[in-house]
Amino acid sequence: MASHDKTSITKMPHPHFHYLFLKREGITLMGKGYINFIVLCGILLLTFLSIGFASGSLDYLKAKINDPYINWVAVAIPRDQSHLAASYAQKLNKDEGLKEKYQYRRVLFHRRYPLEFWNKKNQQLDDHYGRSFELEDPLLQELFKEENYILGEKDFRDQEDLGLIVKASFLEQMGYEKDAPYLLMATYVDTTYNYKHKDIIPQEHLFPIPIRAVVKDLPGLNEFAFTHFFFRQVTIINTQNPFNRARTEGLSFYTETSDAAEQLKQALEQLKGNLQKVDPQVSTGIIEFNEADTNAPWKNGFSCEIYFPSSFLTLSQRDSLYTTIINSPVLEATSIPPLRLYTCKTAQSHTTTPYDYISIDFASLSKIREFRSEVLQKKYHLSIDMVQLEALENYHFVSRLSRIISASLILFSVLSICFFLTNVLRTHLDKIKGNIGTFKAFGLDKTSILRIYLMLILGITSLALLLSWLIAWAIGKMGLVEGLLSSVHDSLENNVTYFNLWSYPTWAAIVLILLMVCVVVWWVASSILNKTPGDLIYNR
Repeated sequence: MASHDKTSITKMPHPHFHYLFLKREGITLMGKGYINFIVLCGILLLTFLSIGFASGSLDYLKAKINDPYINWVAVAIPRDQSHLAASYAQKLNKDEGLKEKYQYRRVLFHRRYPLEFWNKKNQQLDDHYGRSFELEDPLLQELFKEENYILGEKDFRDQEDLGLIVKASFLEQMGYEKDAPYLLMATYVDTTYNYKHKDIIPQEHLFPIPIRAVVKDLPGLNEFAFTHFFFRQVTIINTQNPFNRARTEGLSFYTETSDAAEQLKQALEQLKGNLQKVDPQVSTGIIEFNEADTNAPWKNGFSCEIYFPSSFLTLSQRDSLYTTIINSPVLEATSIPPLRLYTCKTAQSHTTTPYDYISIDFASLSKIREFRSEVLQKKYHLSIDMVQLEALENYHFVSRLSRIISASLILFSVLSICFFLTNVLRTHLDKIKGNIGTFKAFGLDKTSILRIYLMLILGITSLALLLSWLIAWAIGKMGLVEGLLSSVHDSLENNVTYFNLWSYPTWAAIVLILLMVCVVVWWVASSILNKTPGDLIYNR
């Protein structure tokens, strides 16, 4: 019987013992008024907020470091060397040794050029800079990525496209709608003609240039982009310039809506007889309205053309016909008059186009200073602007520094939690040494006690982790981090998240915290449970 009693003691505890022990000890470990649990949640909340902000900042810096606008470095070519830009690019592209050593991928060339456009807000001409692109330029495709593309087509139509890609902010600044199909460009080929209609058209002729796409940003301080072919055409200084109104034939009109197109059609039908009286060479046939074809911009609209079979009408005669049509009662009653278009008869340019920039695509910015001194300066007598160079290096340095800071934040938070839990657990176990000694005396082994406290601390920590993560996620989701940054007058980019909890550092921190909890519980509990029951009961 004695043997049977001894066995009963060894098989302790009672089936409800673990439940009661976990419940009572769990409430005690959370502290009076759950103060320990609240403090733990507070530490974890600060940890997640720090990690979320650090991860968001790293994501932002990573995007900037990998941003092609940053990695593509523009090198200015002196005017006396501009004819050599293409050969510079070719040599640098062929040298695989240089590519590997200085970590650049490719070299291209482009032209930066100012054009004058009609500002609808100020009713005047404003000059702005744009840059050229080749269709195979990889940087061109970066313009149409989801984060930068707004609307329109997603490329130039071909190498000889005479359309533009423009920034949305540029259109707003110039008083154009975001979805404007045309941009009015000034051309000085014909400076003798002066529009007097409504007194809003300047002496310099305004030539509607189709807008192919609208984007948020363009590389460099440029407001629009064009093809190399466009640059060659717009810089022709003789009568072969395609933007010379004297080289256009017929009369072309563009309207955005079907109602406006129908009104234009009615006006032309009514004026058909009168137009022949104005000039007998005007054909009685008027081409029907068609939905915008390949010569129209990306935005659907309606076009109409009056064809002159003889093609011998002078520019002034065509302008007189235009004035007659636009002043007709039908069209004067419309809120938005049709836009006059012109055909662009391109010309072959026999001169070599000079380029004033080469663009270098760096895979890494770490070797950019050496590339500047050892290649550009020594071999080609070129240089990169020091301000641009230092900005690129700063991006690279800050990115690495942010990773170190982020790792330090995680380590500091984990250590803080470990010290807090160590203090809470040790204080609690010191208070109940006698009870633990009694349990051990009745046969409760060390492993069972360790398992119980490990379950308790892991459960409390996991609950605190979940609650703190949800609060931190809600703070980030509501944009409170951006609000805090805005309160210190920092300029924030649109559609950029500066807070990210769905990241590797977050999961790494959670796993590390749980592992360290296991270590803390084992270390603290073992230091007490290794003592004999007598030492524990009598606090020896």
